Parts: sequence; C-alpha cells; structure tokens
Amino acid sequence: MKPMQGLWNIGSIRTTRAFVEMGLTEGDVLAGHPGTVKGMEAFLDFLPNNLRYEWGVVCYGGNLLPLVGAAIERGGHIAIGLGDYHYREMETPTNTQLISRVARMSREMGRQIATPEETRQALGLV
Repeated sequence: MKPMQGLWNIGSIRTTRAFVEMGLTEGDVLAGHPGTVKGMEAFLDFLPNNLRYEWGVVCYGGNLLPLVGAAIERGGHIAIGLGDYHYREMETPTNTQLISRVARMSREMGRQIATPEETRQALGLV
C-alpha cells in the first residue's frame, strides 16, 4: 500500500507540489478533473514538469467516454465504473463492459493495457 494524492483542482496541485518540495510526500500523483477535454488540458497545464507522476481521468456523475481518447493520447489513465455514473444512455452496461470498451479503445490507439506487475512498477510498489 502506498499513499497517493487525489487532485481535483489547480489549488490542490500547488499544495501537493509544496508538500513534495518540503519532503513530506512523494511526487506520485493520480488526478482527475471535470469531464471535458478543455478542463483536462487546463488541469494538465499546471502539473509540474519536474516530478514523476501518474495521472488519470474520472468523471463523477457524468459520461467519461468522451475523455478516454484525449487522456490516452496524453499518457493518462482511465478510472471508469458504474460507481461514478450509470451510463443509462448505453442501457446501463456492466463494469466489465465499460472496462472492456476502454481497453479496446486503448489498444486501438496503440497503447497496451498494463499487467498487474507493470502497474506495481509504474506506481513504485515493487
């Protein structure tokens, strides 16, 4: 287990950066922002270039699928599930169906799905 910061606005990025600079936490970051490409890009503009971090998109209460391609193109990860939104416009799919769709989109864009071991390495858990 490893602590992580969930950053939901630009102010939280600045606070986390200060904590990293003070040595109070590591630079690993998982972040989400409101569900638009423009909002995601504004958020990414404030992530510091000198830190190692992993980031992802999440959309509580809204359809995340329109952001998937943009996030994958920019190296982000996708946190999707029925706990955040029910996807009724898709006749309420299962979590397996949602995840399979995102995985297929990722592969079609040339990005493979990480194995559990690759994920642990990326997050510094090994």
